[in-house]
Amino acid sequence: MLDRLFKQIQAVTTALCVLGKHSMCLDDDEQNQVEQAIAALQPFEEVTKEVSTENFVSLSKVIPLTTILTTVSSDLSREGNALAGHLVEQCKKRFVNIEQNYPLAASAFLHPRFKHLAFKNTDTIQVTKGKLLNEMKNVVSGVGSSETSVSTDTVSESPRTQTKSTGIWKILDFTREQAEKERSTRTECHVELRRYSEELTITRDKNPLDWWKTREHIMSNLSKCAKKYLGIVATSVPSERLFSQAGLVVSDRRSCLKPENVEMMLFLNSYLKQK
Repeated sequence: MLDRLFKQIQAVTTALCVLGKHSMCLDDDEQNQVEQAIAALQPFEEVTKEVSTENFVSLSKVIPLTTILTTVSSDLSREGNALAGHLVEQCKKRFVNIEQNYPLAASAFLHPRFKHLAFKNTDTIQVTKGKLLNEMKNVVSGVGSSETSVSTDTVSESPRTQTKSTGIWKILDFTREQAEKERSTRTECHVELRRYSEELTITRDKNPLDWWKTREHIMSNLSKCAKKYLGIVATSVPSERLFSQAGLVVSDRRSCLKPENVEMMLFLNSYLKQK
């Protein structure tokens, strides 16, 4: 609204003068305030559109965009923009621990466009990597599945067979095999994470999901984590859009629609919008 007013300020002023509404005309100081408000709010409008999308990766952009907002607002504040100064204070207050949020940090790090560039605190990167390593190990080992147990009931009672393979040696052999498996899993996860960190970042015109798809065979464990976090939407806007569309479909004249028909119409509407 302010942007439209500022662009048409001469036409608005002329119309008000013709109508005899001179008191409603903006003076130079008020016009300057409008211009400063537009400059301060413009980055927030762009960020709002970025994180409200549902057809593109959005959660990974949260940390970089908050950093950009704070930086841009700080620059405007130093130039004398009072509104930008208040916005900087609010950004620092609301986003103070945003890099400690693991889903946000993991999605930002696993976005091949950002990686380490998304973070201001290097310690946060190491913490995020450590949690990703643990998650990758769980993916490889398949946490939640039934664990293999070793039973000592299979030990023969004959002294001759005990010299060949006793119960205690079976337990030790099992422990050794588990240790080797754990070491192999840990090494594999470290190699994948290091390989990903050494890859070049992609440009803004590249699709991060396509990038991971082409490297799924060489970073299979890390790619599963990437699919998990990059697929999360950043805001509730997509679901709110769906509720708004449902309100348009189920009107007073169409209140007798069956639930399954409403669901099908909403699905088709959402599909057509994506196309």
